[in-house]
Amino acid sequence: MMIYYRVKPGWSFFLVPLFLGGMVLLAFSVSMILAALNVRYRDVKYALPFLVQIWLFVTPIIYPVTFLPPKMKRFLAFNPMAGFLEGFRSSLLNSHHMDWRLVASPSSLPRFFWSLVPFTSAERRDPLRTSSEFRREHCRFVSVGL
Repeated sequence: MMIYYRVKPGWSFFLVPLFLGGMVLLAFSVSMILAALNVRYRDVKYALPFLVQIWLFVTPIIYPVTFLPPKMKRFLAFNPMAGFLEGFRSSLLNSHHMDWRLVASPSSLPRFFWSLVPFTSAERRDPLRTSSEFRREHCRFVSVGL
């Protein structure tokens, strides 16, 4: 599409792997937190599609940040995915200046390590994983006479 519309990437094109890596780390950290919550509270899996849909509309995916009034742009800094998407969009399209306040707001690496704590503790407390009764009941081998 960039070739068709004759969009020439600038120096910021080299920042694309940085933003892509940040998105992947953010997705891993959110999924680990939600997985830990799902072990503790089994109803999280039913609320997850609604949360993802709300996050989709709050994150500027289909609309650019320039459509928002200045009062709403302040709240956009609380959305960690908005900074990555804005940086990704501006580095690929080279259409406008990057808002470094949005790009610098998400710190995915500390979030990733912070999400490891509840995930590993929930992994240890998972009743399906640690219960020997569950293993004995559901992991029986059927002996077939040969």
